[in-house]
Formats: sequence, C-alpha cells, structure tokens
Amino acid sequence: MPFEIETSNEEIRQRGYLKARDEAFNAVYKLWCKRIEEGVSQKDIAEFLGRDAAWVSRALRGPANWTMRTFGELVEALDGVIEIGIVPVEDLPLDNYDIYEELHGSVQKLTPISSESSIQGANYMITVSVPSNPSVPAFSVLEPV
Repeated sequence: MPFEIETSNEEIRQRGYLKARDEAFNAVYKLWCKRIEEGVSQKDIAEFLGRDAAWVSRALRGPANWTMRTFGELVEALDGVIEIGIVPVEDLPLDNYDIYEELHGSVQKLTPISSESSIQGANYMITVSVPSNPSVPAFSVLEPV
C-alpha cells in the first residue's frame, strides 16, 4: 500500500531548488577533488577568477546559494564542462527495491502487514531480524508506542 503525503507547492519548489543546488555543488566538488590530486590550489582558482582566496574557500566548503554565473565560473576555473540532464518524472522507474537483487539473489516486494491510517503522528516500533536465509527478510510490526 503506497503512502501518500500531501506536499504544498512551496515545499515542492523548495525541494527543486535544493536538489539543483546540491547537484551543482556535488558536481563542482567532485571536479575540485580531482584537481586537488593534480596539484591545483584554491589560490590558483582565486587568481583565475580574480577573486579573493577566502571567497573560493567558502564556495568550495558547502552548497550555497550560487548564481548560475558563480556555478559557471567555478566550472571554468576547474577546467570542466557542464552537462545538464532532466528526466520527466513519468520516465523514472516505479520501484527501486530491485537494486538489492545482486546482494541477496532474489528480492520479494514487501507489502505492509496492516494499515493504521486513522492514527496520525503515532510512533511505531518495527523489529527486523536476519533469518538464516538472507533472501527472505523477516519483519514484525509492534503496537504503537
């Protein structure tokens, strides 16, 4: 039984922004790590960009509210190429439970034992035990806590 969570338009927009921001940062950071191995320093990047080394340090420390200009300049300073891909939601796989197939040999789609849709905000304790045959997971749901 799939669970549906209502999400406001603002939450959806915020999620889109955060995903784009994090993807951009992760791509730049990955390239930055490669350039570090090759001997490139933050000072080299700062000189290329005509910026202060402290600004470069802050920009490479974590995801920030970069403009597209900042993103593009950092990629150029790191001698990279930007490739942007967008996939329509309807083209995404419906289930991802099969990603563990290589680990266990076979995977069964799990379905909820019971639904307590009338209780909202309750905490449930779920016990997971590892059976002798790892391809058959054992789950038991306890009463609300």
